[in-house]
Amino acid sequence: MAYSLRRTSTILNFPVAGVSFRRVHVMSVIDKPPGTEVLLVPEPTNPYDSAAIKVVVDGFHIGYVPKKLTRTVDLDESYELDSIGTFHSGVFARVRRV
Repeated sequence: MAYSLRRTSTILNFPVAGVSFRRVHVMSVIDKPPGTEVLLVPEPTNPYDSAAIKVVVDGFHIGYVPKKLTRTVDLDESYELDSIGTFHSGVFARVRRV
C-alpha cells in the first residue's frame, strides 16, 4: 500500500500505523476537539524501527507515523489536533503545526 503525507503549509494528514495494538487509546481520543495537543515523538529504541515516530494525542499513545513517512515529519515543530477519524481502512489523523 502506498502512503503519502499530504502537507499544506500548516496541516499534515496521514494514516496512523499500529492502531490495532492501541484500540482503547484510540477510542479515548476519537472525540477530542480541535486544538488538543499532539506530540510526534521519536522512538529510537523501538525494536522494529529505530526511526519510529509515535503519535501521542492528549497523553494517549495511539500509534505511529507510517514508516515510509517518518523522514518527511519536522520534529522541531509543535502540533495540535485538527481532526482524527476511524475508517474501514484504519485511523487517519489531521494535525496542524502551531
